[in-house]
This record gives sequence, structure tokens and C-alpha cells, in this order.
Amino acid sequence: MSKVTVGPGPQIGDRRLTPGLFEKENRKMTERGLYETEDPNIIAIWGFICSFIIGMPFGIIFSILGLIKSFKCNGKGRSWAIAGLVVSTIVWGISYFIIFDYIYTYYL
Repeated sequence: MSKVTVGPGPQIGDRRLTPGLFEKENRKMTERGLYETEDPNIIAIWGFICSFIIGMPFGIIFSILGLIKSFKCNGKGRSWAIAGLVVSTIVWGISYFIIFDYIYTYYL
């Protein structure tokens, strides 16, 4: 029995057709032992976006994870992670002040 091929080139199930984001083909080892990727630090960018939209917990968590990943990826995305931490902290402080001011004003 012979193998049936649809056409030339890689097939749909072939791993070379869709390389993943974190596969070793996308990374290069630097002289300090860190990985340098061509891809942006998506976690740090999501931390920055979540600090505006979703709010404090997700923005802080994603920004911290993005900061940790930036140390492993030779500093890529560090500015996004730090900006996400700053914005999340400011939003957290403002909402903390508003909530407790409201409670103090109307319930105490």
C-alpha cells in the first residue's frame, strides 16, 4: 500500500509548518547563558494592558511574570513590565482611597 500525498510541501500535521512561540528554533543562546528571542515579551505587554482594563490583580501578576521572563530573555519587555507595575500600583492606590473614603463618609 502506498502513501497518498495531497501536494508538495509540508502537510498540516507537520511540526515545521507551525513553529511554536517558545520552541528552541526561535531562541539563540547568548554569551551570558540567557536566551535571546525574536518574539516580544507577550506576558509583559498583557500585564500593561490588564493594568488599565481588568485592574489591579491581573495587571500586577502579569507584570511580575513578565519582569521575571525579561530577566531570562536578556531584558526584552522589561519596560512594559515596569510600566504595568507602576500603573497597577497607582490604580490600586486610587481605588483603595476611593473605597475607604466612601465607607468612612457614609458608614462611619
